[in-house]
Formats: sequence, C-alpha cells, structure tokens
Amino acid sequence: MIVTSGSTDVTTYFLLRDSTDHFPKSDITVTGLDLYYVKARAAISTKADATALSLATSAHADNKAFNVGQGIYRIDWPDAAFSGAAGSTVQLIVVASGVDTTVLEVEISPLSPLFVLGAGAEVSASSAITTDVEVFAYAGSPVLIWTCVDSSGVAIDLRNFDSIRMDVYVQANGTAMLTKTSADGIAIGGANYNQATVTVDAADSEEVGTYRYTLWGLDAASGDQVLAQGAWEIVGASDPHPPVVP
Repeated sequence: MIVTSGSTDVTTYFLLRDSTDHFPKSDITVTGLDLYYVKARAAISTKADATALSLATSAHADNKAFNVGQGIYRIDWPDAAFSGAAGSTVQLIVVASGVDTTVLEVEISPLSPLFVLGAGAEVSASSAITTDVEVFAYAGSPVLIWTCVDSSGVAIDLRNFDSIRMDVYVQANGTAMLTKTSADGIAIGGANYNQATVTVDAADSEEVGTYRYTLWGLDAASGDQVLAQGAWEIVGASDPHPPVVP
C-alpha cells in the first residue's frame, strides 16, 4: 500500500484471523481492537482503543472501526500515522484477544505526480504515483515528460532540488542500465518549473527487456525524494542483441 506523506482520513481494511485455527474471525467486537502504528526507526505509538463506527459507509473518524463481515474490519487511522519522510514506511498494527496480530506495511510517498506523454513513447498509469514507460528500441531520442504536483495539486518547483536523476535498472539484482541527470539529458521546464523532461538517446534503448526506473529529486539537506517510478520496457524486433531477462 502506498500513501502520500501528509495524507488525511486514511481508511484500511484488515482480514483478522482466529489465533487458534487461523480462519477469518467474523465475531470480533470492534471495541476490543487495539490499534498501533510504527514509523521507520521510531518507537511504537501509544495504544488506541478502537471505538465503533455506526455504518460501513460512515465518515472517517480517527481510531474507529467497523465489522464489515467475513472477517474483514474497516480501520480509520489518525493523520499522524502518515506524516513520515518520503520513502519511509509505517507499520499499521491491529491487536485483539484471540486474534493473530495483523500488520500492514504502508510506503510513504512524497508526491502524487501527474504524467504527460511526450513524443516517441507510451505511458499508462498503474497507480497514483507509478507510471509505466514503454520505449521502442532504437527509437531515435524519444522524449518523456513528467509533470509533478503535490497531493493538493500544487506544482512542485523542481528547481528547489539540488538536481534531478533518473535510474533505469534490472529489478532482480539492481544492475544499472541507464542513468540520466540534469547535466546529461534531463531538463526542468514548464510555466511552474514542475516538468522534468527526459530525452532518451537511441543508444539508450538498445537492450530489449523489461526493467524498472526511478526519477529522483536529489536534496542533500532534506533527503532525496522519489518523483516517479514504474516499469521501463524497451520493445521492438529490430534489436540485434538478445533480450535481457531481468
């Protein structure tokens, strides 16, 4: 699960299981649920005793819960749980008597970027902050444009970062396939300086295969932030090299 840093009114659903037979447990009284969260490299939160929501459709209310049925329980979390640094994680924890302790890891994202397609490639959004990129082999310098805004829709001025870097790598072992920086292929533009434009040389798309990429905003003072990430697929039958299997 991915949540933007500073998100409000986050609701999750937990499948809770009997601690003896481990089957879904559908008869838990929600006021018996103890709620905790743990941010990365921090102490566990103070226990919150869940109180009951009136309906499955009730408005969000911190530390409240509802028995949806079939062993599934809605849990509403306080905003403080999701104020961690971008790129970190928070563990959401539900504890109850006679129930297996259940943990959900949430990745904290810095942004909810929007994405604009430049010429020479295809982009299809697969989640709020993830965009998959398809580049054709020997495509002749395709141009990719990422337009970045925060969770409120406000433009992110990319000039505030020390630099912008894009890494393309083999997911299985982290082997670097391509790196672009502000000095060699990434330009910042747009009316609000919130567009990162990446020009990919034909030589950069020689190896057909499916990889991963991450677009970074580098900041030595406050920490690097992920601006975009997803699959990076190079396709095309004209490649003289054998495909690389990540």
